[in-house]
Amino acid sequence: MEYDYPKITIKKPEALDFGAGGKGYLVDIVSDLIKEYGGREFCIDAGGDIRYESSKPLRVGLENPNDMNQAIGVATIANTSLCASSGSRRKWGNFHHIINPHTLKSRGR
Repeated sequence: MEYDYPKITIKKPEALDFGAGGKGYLVDIVSDLIKEYGGREFCIDAGGDIRYESSKPLRVGLENPNDMNQAIGVATIANTSLCASSGSRRKWGNFHHIINPHTLKSRGR
């Protein structure tokens, strides 16, 4: 694959995953609809993409990608969005969607 703004050239068949961008956009659309119909406090959780509107803070556990039963941190959000992702959740064979910027590869498991 080559990128020369604004053009991307794919030299052989590839599977490209735009799920996270589409999911985040859908969360924005649903949020706008809720507000349009008078909703003031709500939480939309689309599998790690969260939009939370409330004056009460929400604590969100950040999953350890090596142990899905363990949190490695907590994010506190109010009137904002959070997008979380893990190579342990979205993967295809030995590959996942997070690319190491130094090696330009995903860390296979």
